[in-house]
Amino acid sequence: MLNRPKPAVLLTLSGWGLAPNTEGNAITKARTPNLDKFASQYPVMSLGASGPDVGLLDFEVSNSRIGHLNLGAGRVYKKILPRINQAIKDGSFFENKAFVSACEHAIENNSALHIISLFGNQFHNANDEHFFALLNLIKDKGIKQVFVHAILDGEDAIYNSAKVHLQNIEARMLEIGLGKIVTISGRYYSLDNSRHWDRTKHAYEAMVNGQSNYNFATTSEAITDSYDTEFVPTIIGQKSGTKIINDNDAVIFTNFGASLCRQLTKAFVLPSFAPFDRKYLRNLFFVTMTNYEKEIPVAVAFLRSYIHNSLSEILSKNELSQIRIAETEKYPCVTSFFNGMYDERFNNDEWKMVSSQKVENYKDFPEMSVGQVTSEVIKAIKSEKYDFILANFASAEAISITGDFKATVKACEIIDKNIGKIADYVLAEDGVLFITSDHGNAESSLNVQTESIEKNGSTNNVPFFIIKESLFGIAGRVGDSPDQDLSLLPKSGVLADVAPTILKVLGIDNPEEMTGESLI
Repeated sequence: MLNRPKPAVLLTLSGWGLAPNTEGNAITKARTPNLDKFASQYPVMSLGASGPDVGLLDFEVSNSRIGHLNLGAGRVYKKILPRINQAIKDGSFFENKAFVSACEHAIENNSALHIISLFGNQFHNANDEHFFALLNLIKDKGIKQVFVHAILDGEDAIYNSAKVHLQNIEARMLEIGLGKIVTISGRYYSLDNSRHWDRTKHAYEAMVNGQSNYNFATTSEAITDSYDTEFVPTIIGQKSGTKIINDNDAVIFTNFGASLCRQLTKAFVLPSFAPFDRKYLRNLFFVTMTNYEKEIPVAVAFLRSYIHNSLSEILSKNELSQIRIAETEKYPCVTSFFNGMYDERFNNDEWKMVSSQKVENYKDFPEMSVGQVTSEVIKAIKSEKYDFILANFASAEAISITGDFKATVKACEIIDKNIGKIADYVLAEDGVLFITSDHGNAESSLNVQTESIEKNGSTNNVPFFIIKESLFGIAGRVGDSPDQDLSLLPKSGVLADVAPTILKVLGIDNPEEMTGESLI
């Protein structure tokens, strides 16, 4: 294509949804002159980013990983959750080779069997019914004791709901007649995926060595005394310093959300492990619900399917150069998830990770690394080396889930300022800038009826801007938004339509696997 715009930049804003201007909407309360200007000058549309629009159940909230999967795939991505649910329904779950082998290993070695599981949200990363089905399977194999390492959500689940939820979990375990919670920890520690290895170490030391500053007789006492949004790893009903997970034991990690489990899993299973000192557990049989990452030595219960002919792969096949830029928090989203679950780079594809700030809580640093990401994007544009640039701003979501409304507003204003900088450079090069979001969040930071914090994502639509000089003055697919209120725009498409739109602008045909439709 002789007049192909270069560069084509896709900027994803995590947690930036569309909603009416209420007191709980941090986005509309923020000063966003650049996005306001673009909404009046260039095509802007409303896209579905939750539920069936992204391969989830009705009214199910999405997240950044699922959002970027759909954006990169150019088709609605079906999650692994329905596959596991169906296996339970048809009985094949109870014959799963990985699960059965873990039980056999514990019996043969006269050792303990442990389950690590996130409790709280039923859709994104783990599901309680999978845990209960697993307990029944283990019981049927004749194992009399199972140690449970509970991870509490505090992010995708209802805020401060853990105490009641764990009471329900323990009641069900009592009915089944198997399972004892021996540690609890928050996902802030156990499921870190931003290379904050100190957090992973806290969780690992509690689970394996019984090392923690917190020790309680029961889970209800622990949560009453120490519960907050970053649940500190805590020992339950065990003497502090008593080894909990030992050589020859079996461990089953029930989470199906892959990226959040990688660090903790590596700490358990890699013989050579550098991030922190720990004694390698010998002859440990470790099962993961799905494949978290290639070349991790584990048994996998449900193999995840990969996406072929994603946007990244098609650009590579057309010999276009690419670069992905994100801070640590969202780096997996713009790389392996956008790639269709492939952890390897395609040809002519560079990945650039900007370090996230080393702070205890992002609400104290609402700019996060947005400025540094912007600098890297501008550097890439000025180099004239790249045909396609993908970058992510993580702060709208990351600050919103802290519950600090004022900090979230500030984060949104910083994002808008940096969008303006990137747009200036793109337009100066006669390129094209696409702006969208992976899912909603910051637009519903507060529940205006209950005045309570809303830390969960939302089911709201998200915006999609196409900023290109030749499109100046042209409306989006369904026309302009009434009174510049983008939340009033009818839905034009879904996240899976973004990739086909980008390909059309670049003059490249869609592969047959890409079932999304161009929005222009």
